[in-house]
Amino acid sequence: ERVASQFFSELDNLSDLAHVITLAATNRMELIDPTLLRAGRLDFHIEFPVPNWKERLEIFKVHTLDKPISSDVDFKELVNETDGMVGSQIALICRRATMTAITELIHAKGEDDSKNLLSTRAHFVTAIEKIRESEKKAAVC
Repeated sequence: ERVASQFFSELDNLSDLAHVITLAATNRMELIDPTLLRAGRLDFHIEFPVPNWKERLEIFKVHTLDKPISSDVDFKELVNETDGMVGSQIALICRRATMTAITELIHAKGEDDSKNLLSTRAHFVTAIEKIRESEKKAAVC
C-alpha cells in the first residue's frame, strides 16, 4: 500500500507540468485501483476490444507475410480456433509455429535442405494449444 501511495503522490505532482503526458496500459482493468482513475490522474481511457474474425485474419496475414507456410495451413480455420485471442497472442502463435518448424529442420537427420522449412498446420495448432494451456495456468494462479 505504501508503494501505491507514493505512486499516486508522484502522479499528482506531474499535473504541474503542462507538457508531460502519462500513459498506462493493462489487460486486466478489473485489477486497477479506482484511485488511479480519479479525475486529474489518468483522465482518458481508451479500450481496445478483442479483435473480431476479420481482424484476426489480418493479424495472421501480417505475422506470416514473409514466412514459409505449408499449403495445409488454412488461416480461416486458424482464425476460428483463436476466437477471443488478441493480436499479441496471434503474433506469438505465428512465431512459435516458425520456431517449431526451424527446430524440427535442425534436428532432422540427414536432411540439409532449407526448402523443408515450412510452418505446417500442426505447428500452428500446437502453438494455439500451448497458449491456451498457459492461459489456464495463469488463471489458476
